[in-house]
Amino acid sequence: MDDLTAALTTAGLVGIAELGDKSQVACFLLASRQPPWTVVAGAALAFAALNGLAVGLGGALGASLPITPVRVGAGLLFVVFAAQSLRAAWRPPAADDGAPAVPAGRHPAMAAAWALGMAELGDKTQLTVAGLGAVQPALGTWVGGTVALVATSAAAALAGQALLGRVPRRAVDLVAGLGFLALGGALLVQAAGA
Repeated sequence: MDDLTAALTTAGLVGIAELGDKSQVACFLLASRQPPWTVVAGAALAFAALNGLAVGLGGALGASLPITPVRVGAGLLFVVFAAQSLRAAWRPPAADDGAPAVPAGRHPAMAAAWALGMAELGDKTQLTVAGLGAVQPALGTWVGGTVALVATSAAAALAGQALLGRVPRRAVDLVAGLGFLALGGALLVQAAGA
């Protein structure tokens, strides 16, 4: 199997698996609070690194990751994003400076990379890339997985930004806050059940 075949195989499998996944929802929500290019840049950074890890270490590492602490970390991070968005929803309109809801001192793209990296670590798409990396050429597997994840993230980020132009900012903040809270809660419940 050559790199092109590996890239196409991986892109197809990962692209389908990612549709509606939590990281795609997170990109949609993040882009409702910050420029979509920062979300896509953060997603690209996170997915390139995670896919490199998955391909480099193969299926064995993907199967043995301590998933509970990862889910707790990602869940808490989404709860922080929820609190920031909900706080912005109740801020008086005159005080809404349009600042992105990211942790203090972090560039929005880096915050998106951190959030998405934590959410995706050990996820089904990363495990798919790890498994394929064990049986296919590494470069093609990495490229295919990364392109698929960045493409689905870009689509979600653009949809999130488009929503911002048509819906009042307060409603976007409220929905984003509730969405982040739901994602964070789901990850914490998964961690508690593990």
